[in-house]
Amino acid sequence: MDILSDVGIYLNHYQFNETAAFVWRLCDKKNSAFDIAERIFSACEPDAPPMEEVTRDVIEILEDLKEKNLINWARTDRCDVLLVAPPFPLTYDIVAARVPEYSAPPIGLAYIASYLSQEGISSDIIDLHVTGSNPDDIVGICRDKEPKIIGLTANTPTFPNALRTALHIKAWNPDIPIILGGVHATGMPFDILQDGPFDYIVLGEGEVTMLELCEYLLNGDKHPMLIFFVNTGTILIGGGAKFAANGGALI
Repeated sequence: MDILSDVGIYLNHYQFNETAAFVWRLCDKKNSAFDIAERIFSACEPDAPPMEEVTRDVIEILEDLKEKNLINWARTDRCDVLLVAPPFPLTYDIVAARVPEYSAPPIGLAYIASYLSQEGISSDIIDLHVTGSNPDDIVGICRDKEPKIIGLTANTPTFPNALRTALHIKAWNPDIPIILGGVHATGMPFDILQDGPFDYIVLGEGEVTMLELCEYLLNGDKHPMLIFFVNTGTILIGGGAKFAANGGALI
């Protein structure tokens, strides 16, 4: 297999044997070194060498490809969807962070992250309250993780900081979709969409709705100013396709 690379100043020409070419084709951000080794091991059966030897050879080939600047290690800290819990207001004393009511993990975001993961959408959760962060700290986090979609949750006390967090995100990247869920959004969806930086509202238990909305957005579609009712699956504003939303489907 011949490969021409213009990574450097000059056009470099590389020739690979069949195994190295097979490895190079599988460097698609979807396969780990172990995945590639398993594919080679399966292709060579029943005369395949020991799996440990195949894995070692694959790693050597990958190191050689990386040295030639033909591949690079995929970053594992990036995500498709960044789920954010905003900090509580400063009026809540720091001691409150040790009270379960105000320091419990964001279980709603955890449910959504699990549901997205089951469908192959990568996500990460950032709890700005427990980490003692400010709303503007979200920009550095977004630069590191490069999410395609932001999901924010808020109750009424945390909504002002959720709003500040969303404004900082939009200042960093005006085009990134921001989805708001939680009890405050469920209770006041019209007011929030009218003036805020939020693009979408998900009401109630939103695992399935969030999944379908994320799939919709990751495919490059845009359908702004929609409200999804998770109990009925209907779109209240905007018309268009309806999204199934069966709350409580996550086990």
